Amino acid sequence: MSRKKIIKNAIKFSAGNYISNLLDFISGIVIRRVLGPATMGIFVELMLLFEYGKNHNLGVLDALDREIPILNGKKEYTRVKEISNVGFSFCMLTSLVLGLILILYSLFTQKLHEPMLINGIRIVGFLNIIHALISLYVVVIRTHHRFELLTKYLLIMGVINLVFSAVLVLRFGFYGLLVALILIGLARLVYLFSASRYQFKLKIPFPLAEVRKLIKIGFPLLLSGFIFMSLRSVDRFMIIGFLGRTNLGYYSIATMMHGYIFQLPNLIYAVLFPNFYEAFGRTGSIKDIKNYYEYPTLTFAYLFPIFVGLAVLALPLILHYILPKYLPGLLPAIILMLGTFFISVTNMSGYLLTALNKQKFIVIIGASAVFVSIILNYILLKIFKMGLTGVALATAVTYFIYSL
Repeated sequence: MSRKKIIKNAIKFSAGNYISNLLDFISGIVIRRVLGPATMGIFVELMLLFEYGKNHNLGVLDALDREIPILNGKKEYTRVKEISNVGFSFCMLTSLVLGLILILYSLFTQKLHEPMLINGIRIVGFLNIIHALISLYVVVIRTHHRFELLTKYLLIMGVINLVFSAVLVLRFGFYGLLVALILIGLARLVYLFSASRYQFKLKIPFPLAEVRKLIKIGFPLLLSGFIFMSLRSVDRFMIIGFLGRTNLGYYSIATMMHGYIFQLPNLIYAVLFPNFYEAFGRTGSIKDIKNYYEYPTLTFAYLFPIFVGLAVLALPLILHYILPKYLPGLLPAIILMLGTFFISVTNMSGYLLTALNKQKFIVIIGASAVFVSIILNYILLKIFKMGLTGVALATAVTYFIYSL
């Protein structure tokens, strides 16, 4: 694909995604205003469970993300279809198993936890099944460069998310939010199925040899992604352990803003990395495609701080006039946003290491950073008694170390 086409796709996809994220941001403000910090803390716990549950596929999705572009670069299109169907079959199995485990856990522990958490766990089990299918469609659509479809999908789903979340949360509170998550997930799946017209085929008997091959490729990627996710969630686990759910609700402002501004590089990279892998598949030489690595990294290093600065300036106004109950989360949010810059310029380094089959370095660096984050959080929480500000500071410093 030409550089002009890549840039055009990146701009369109990023613009559409950011409009969608703006709608999600408004939805997040409505949810936080209605639920309050304590109930919001329960919801954040459930979302942590949901995020970690996405790892049920053991790296098969990560393998498809890498292998499909490389095989397209080699023009092995029949092989692309085969591994896509294998990925579908395996992800359906693992998501169903995970859903069953969560439902059984909720039944056996319902006397130990409050009803909102137990019911939420059951919903998360169902959501992981829906999300497995959504992720498969997104991988196939993205790796075939159908970014116009993805852009429309993001815009339409952004509106649906805002309407469903706002209406159901305002009417039914926490349980309205859970119902909204299910309806939004089903709407996403129906749209991707109907718009892409891509049909997966269930492979029976189960192709174990193909699955093992995909897991061998994808598990190191999954492990690196799992560690990266842990790096970004250590702060929330430390708050749950030492400060309680209400403080977790306050801190949700920091994670909301971090997630919002962190989306910008991820959106651009979502367009770049399939082209990066395809080019590598054609040439097999990193030297020939170094511009795919250098230009995006330098561009974000120069421009991203401006975006972060604007977000830092806007947040106090949002909290003061719209979410005054969350004002204790203002300073932690500002600190965490400043730290977001460092973690946002590392994506292409990860793709480069992945192309060279050096994922072990991503794992080593990420695991070391998680350890550093835990130690720093503990010191600032237990010794210096810095509360949420200490958590945000420890996390931001860790992001800086990880980036280096």
